[in-house]
Amino acid sequence: MGAFLIHKRFQKIASLFPQKEALIFQKGDRFSSLTFQEVYSLALKINSFLRTRGFKFQDKAILYMENNPFWFPAYLGIVSGGGVCVPVDFQSTFQELNNILIDCEAKIIFSSPYTYEKIKDLKENFPIAVLNKEFFQKIELDKASFLDFAEDSLASLVYTSGTTDNPKAVMLSHRNFMANFHSIGKLRTYTHSDCFLCILPLHHTYPFTVNLLAPLLAGASVVFPQSLKKEDILFSLKKKKVTILVGVPQFFSLLSGSIYQKLSLIKSFIFLLGFLRERFKLNLAKPLLFFLHKSLAPNLKYMVCGGAKLDREVAKGLYSLGFNILEGYGLTESSPVVSFNPPYKIKIGSVGKPLSGVEVKTDAPDGYSQGEILVKGKNVSRGYFRKPNLTQKVFKDGWLHTKDIGFIDRDGYIYIRGRKDECLVLSSGKNIWPEELEDFYQELSSIEEIGIFNQGDSLYSVVVPNKSIFSRKSKEEIYKQISLDLQKASQKLAPYKKISDFRISFKNLPRTRLGKLRRFLLPKIFQEEDLKKPLVEDEFSQRVIRLLKNFLQREVRLEDDLSFLGVDSLLKIQLATFLEKNFKINIPEQDLAPITKVGELIEYLRRKELSFSEQEVEFTQWSEILKEAPASKFFKRIRLTPFLLDIFLTLLVKGIFFFVFKGVYRLKVKGVNNLPKQGPFLICPNHASYLDGLVVFASFPLHNISNLYFIGLSEYFDHPLLSWLVKPGRIVPINVEKNLKEALKVSSLLLREKRILCIFPEGGRSFDGRLKEFKKGVGILSKELSVKIVPAGIKGTFKAWPASKTFPRISPLKIVYGNILDPQDLEKKDKNFSYQQIVNLLKSKVSLLLSS
Repeated sequence: MGAFLIHKRFQKIASLFPQKEALIFQKGDRFSSLTFQEVYSLALKINSFLRTRGFKFQDKAILYMENNPFWFPAYLGIVSGGGVCVPVDFQSTFQELNNILIDCEAKIIFSSPYTYEKIKDLKENFPIAVLNKEFFQKIELDKASFLDFAEDSLASLVYTSGTTDNPKAVMLSHRNFMANFHSIGKLRTYTHSDCFLCILPLHHTYPFTVNLLAPLLAGASVVFPQSLKKEDILFSLKKKKVTILVGVPQFFSLLSGSIYQKLSLIKSFIFLLGFLRERFKLNLAKPLLFFLHKSLAPNLKYMVCGGAKLDREVAKGLYSLGFNILEGYGLTESSPVVSFNPPYKIKIGSVGKPLSGVEVKTDAPDGYSQGEILVKGKNVSRGYFRKPNLTQKVFKDGWLHTKDIGFIDRDGYIYIRGRKDECLVLSSGKNIWPEELEDFYQELSSIEEIGIFNQGDSLYSVVVPNKSIFSRKSKEEIYKQISLDLQKASQKLAPYKKISDFRISFKNLPRTRLGKLRRFLLPKIFQEEDLKKPLVEDEFSQRVIRLLKNFLQREVRLEDDLSFLGVDSLLKIQLATFLEKNFKINIPEQDLAPITKVGELIEYLRRKELSFSEQEVEFTQWSEILKEAPASKFFKRIRLTPFLLDIFLTLLVKGIFFFVFKGVYRLKVKGVNNLPKQGPFLICPNHASYLDGLVVFASFPLHNISNLYFIGLSEYFDHPLLSWLVKPGRIVPINVEKNLKEALKVSSLLLREKRILCIFPEGGRSFDGRLKEFKKGVGILSKELSVKIVPAGIKGTFKAWPASKTFPRISPLKIVYGNILDPQDLEKKDKNFSYQQIVNLLKSKVSLLLSS
C-alpha cells in the first residue's frame, strides 16, 4: 500500500537524504532552508496536532496560505493521518473562502499570519491554526504517526470554482498523485541532484505536482524567490544553481520578449542558430550565446511550461536561444499532467506525447483527427465532490472528457486548438478559435495583449498597447496606429475573422493565477473604456498659443498635434532653444521628447511657473550647435582609434555575416565603386528590417571597415549583454528621441574626424516596406559640414524579416550603393539651398535605387 501513499514515499526519501535541503526560501541576499528531515518533523507535528483534536479519517482541512516554509509540511501532516487537504488561493476573498468552507465542511483552517488577518472574523469559535515557529514549538509528538490506508483515499479537494454559491471541487486521491509522479519520473528529466525554482502559487494542481510534489518525492530541492521581481528570480536562479524552471506561458512570453528586445541586432544570427538546431539538432546557441545563459541561469537544463497554451513563436524563440523548453498539457482532473514533450525529441507547437500509463484519444471516429480530447489513466480523478450529475457528464465510460479540442499526429504528439466552450460560433455556422486569432494579432509589434470576444456575428477586442513603442504617444494616437495595424493584418484573414471594433486598455487583461484569459470579463472592459478627454483653454494657454503662432508662422489650436503643425524632432530642438531664451529657463531635451500636443506643452510650461520675456528671441543656428562638443557620457563611449582586437573581431564577424548572407540569402552587392576611398561621408540606406545594418556591414569594403560607425539605439546597447560591443563594434548608442541634439553633435564629431557614418534617414523601420519620409538630420549634417552622402538601396530585407515578424525567413537580398550626393554641387546651383532640398533629393535617389 505504501508505494502509492504520498507521505510514505516522502518518509522514505527523508530517510535517504535527511540533511539535504528540501525547501529553500530567499530572504534578501540570503537563503533559509528546511532539510528533508525538518520537513518530516514539522509534518509529524501537524499530524499529532490534528489527531489530538479528534481529526478523523477523510476529514477536511483548509490550507489557506501564500507560498511559505510551512505550506508543504502542513499538507503532508494533513494527508499522513488520512485527512483531506483543501488548498485555497490566499488571494481569495472572505466570501469565496466561506463558500468553500460550507461546501466541504472543513474541520479546521491552517493559515499564515498574513492570511489570518483576512479571516479572523470568519466564524465564532471556528478553529483556525496560524502556522509560525511558535505554533510548532508548542506541539508534542505523542500521537504522531504516518498511517497506512487505501491508496484510493482522497488526498486533496481542489476547487476550480469558488467564486459562486455553487463551488466545484475535484477529488484527487493518493493513487492519482502518485501515478502522475511515477509517470513524470519515467521521462528522466530530473533526479535527486536537481534544483527546481517555484514561482507559481501552490494551491493550483500544476505547480503543486510538477514544481513541488514530484521534485520532493524524488529527493530534489525546491527554491522559492522572495518575490516575482526579475532581480529576485535571477538571484535565486544563479545562487542556488537552479536546473529546472517551471512556469506558465505568460511568464515565458515576458522572458522571451525581454531577451529579444536586448538582442534585436543579432536576431538574424539567432535565427540561424534556431534553423541549425531544428534541422540538424545542433544546439550551438548554448556555447555561442554563453553570455546570455550565464547571465540568466548558468545551470538551467529545462524550462517547463503548462497551465495554458504556449504561443508557438515564444517557444520557437526560446528554443533558438538554446533553451530546452518542454511544453506539457494537463487538467486538475488528471492530477494534472497528461502529456509532455520528451526532452530528446521536442516538437514546437505540440503539448507532447501522453505520459506512460496515460491513454489519450479524440472523440473523432479514428481517435486521432480533430475532436474533443479524452483521457484515461490512474491519474484521472473519480469526479467532482458531491456533484454526481456533473461527474457523469464529464467522466464517461472511464474517459475524462476534457472540453479541449485538438488532434494527435502520427508520432503520437498532441496539439490543442482551444477550449470547446470558448469556440465562438457565428450564426452562419462558422467556428472561430479566439486563441488562434489572438496569437495572430499579437505578432503585431504595436500590441502587447489582445482579447477577442463576439456579439452576434461581429468580433470585438480589447487591446493592451506595447508600452515600449507608445510610451510617448497620446491615447488617440495609439488608437489610430493600432487601428491601422489591425486593418492591415486583417487583410490576410477571411472576412468573418476580422475585428469590427476594439478598445484600448492600459491595464493587463484579466487572467487566472496561471495566466488563462478570463474572456467573460472582456465585454465589460470594452464598454468601460473611454477615448475622449476634454480640453480647456484659459488665459495662460492663449498667451502660449500666441507665441507658438509667431514661432511657427501658422494657426495653432490647443488640441493640435505638434507633428501636424510640422514640429518634428529636429524642429523640437530649435523650439526648445527658442523657449529657453524667451522664458529664461533651461529645458532638457528629454523633457520635450514625450510632449506630442500643444496642450501638453502648455501644461509643461505651466508647471514651470514661467514669466515671459518681453521681446521674442531668435533661435540658435545649426552651425553653432554642431560645433559644440557632445556630452561626456556620449563622448567616452566612442573609440576613434580602434584596438588591434577591435579590428580582428570586426574582420571575423564581417566574414561570418558575409558568408551567411551570401550562402543563405544569396546577397548581391552593387555600386561599391561609388563609395569614396576615405571619409568623411554618410551612408544613407532605406530601413525596413533588423537585417539592414548587418547588410551594410557585411557588404562594406575591407579597407575602410574599421572607419565605419553606426548610430544604435541605447535601449539595446546599454544592456550588459550588448554593452561590450559598443566600442569594438563602433556603435554609438543613443536615444535619438530623447537626445537628438547629442546624436547630431556626436555625428558631427565623427565626421569632422574623417570617419564614415551610417545613418538611416527614415529614423526607424518601415512597417509596410514602403519608403517613409526622410528626417532633416542628414540634410543638416551634410550642408553644415559639407559632407558627401552615398545613397543606398537595400532590397529583400522586408520580405526576409519585416518588423511584424519575430523571426526571419530566407529571401534573396541585394544592396546597391548609388551615385554620390555632394552638397557643394547644390550650392553651385543655389547658394540658399535648404536642408529639405538635400533630404528630398536623397529620398528620390534611394527610391530610384529600389525601383531599378
